[in-house]
Amino acid sequence: MALTWDITKIKWPDEYQLWIDNPNPDHKEGEEQVMNAVTEMMIFLTMFVGVNEITKPNHKEFYKRTRQFEIVTDTGLLVNPETKESRMPTLEEVKWHIGLKTNATPHTKRKWTGNVMRMLDETISKQDKEVKDGGGDRATVT
Repeated sequence: MALTWDITKIKWPDEYQLWIDNPNPDHKEGEEQVMNAVTEMMIFLTMFVGVNEITKPNHKEFYKRTRQFEIVTDTGLLVNPETKESRMPTLEEVKWHIGLKTNATPHTKRKWTGNVMRMLDETISKQDKEVKDGGGDRATVT
């Protein structure tokens, strides 16, 4: 099923630019503007963290889940093209997206906790493999 989204209920702050000039110099005709990377990532994060609508009552839970995702996978999903540093959206950026709704499958806290533990196990296995392949001395758990 394709991910669908609705941003019509978001009350954008004045300083936020939803559509920005396309930074790709090789863009096709009609692609002069692209969605802000933060909004695009927020849409996909609804799928990753199992929260299909960002509301005033749940925006802190959404933010917490994005931070948990970042920590257990050892990655942020927003990449600065100049520094190559990655990060997740800030709490302020999450607040700006209250009203975002998608058709992502919602996860209960119990299901989310299980997903976090699975992702953590995968990250540990990946790191252990990197140590093993690199000749490091970190102990592995089997």
